Amino acid sequence: MMIITFYIFAELTIGGHKINHRFARGIVFLTLWLIAGLRYNVGRDFANYLREFNFLLYGRVSWIDFEPGYRLLSSAIALFTTNAQYLFLVTSFITLWFVFKAIDKHSESFYLSLFLFVAMYFYFNSFNEVRHYMAVSISFYGTRYLAKRDFTKYAITIVIASLFHYSALIMLFAYFFVTRNYRRTTYLMAIGIAVLIRILYFRIIPIVVPLIPRYANYLYYHREGSSATLSVVIAGLIFCIA
Repeated sequence: MMIITFYIFAELTIGGHKINHRFARGIVFLTLWLIAGLRYNVGRDFANYLREFNFLLYGRVSWIDFEPGYRLLSSAIALFTTNAQYLFLVTSFITLWFVFKAIDKHSESFYLSLFLFVAMYFYFNSFNEVRHYMAVSISFYGTRYLAKRDFTKYAITIVIASLFHYSALIMLFAYFFVTRNYRRTTYLMAIGIAVLIRILYFRIIPIVVPLIPRYANYLYYHREGSSATLSVVIAGLIFCIA
């Protein structure tokens, strides 16, 4: 249904029909947002976020090492409602808004990029990794400053992203690599290393956890990595061919 929606509006927009770009994209955004925001008991962390929000309402917060940005956001939502569904509506809105803005800024084919975002499971993975994808989407948005070599704005954006997931801080190092030109073989090697890390994920995590105990819970997420690994390979090959 979503794929059909993308291409219907792509055809309406690109094919010369009298329809506003913002209206078409707004309908697609609304579709994706409502599916993500109104989901119930979908995603491996859904129960944790639901429980923590309910604990917050009754003053029994444990937060499970949640970052300060997420804590503040949850507390703000709790001031207005006791319905935890609004938490998922807000977090989904934030993730999708930054993704849409970033794609609109950088992509020559908005709908193709959006199609890849959904078809390669990044959209669906955002159901599982709520805070992580909020941080990823904000970091993705911040690449506009990376392209302009504006370190101050880029750093501020990454710091904001890290308030939802500390792993975003690693993106600060990206700034120091964009000024150099690399051969495609270098990109292919980087993709190969990324795929290897993904394949060996559950062997690497036990080594990392003693160094960063807050991520010990990832040891218990025994998911098959085939689809995610395939997505990395395909995305990397598209990037190298482009």
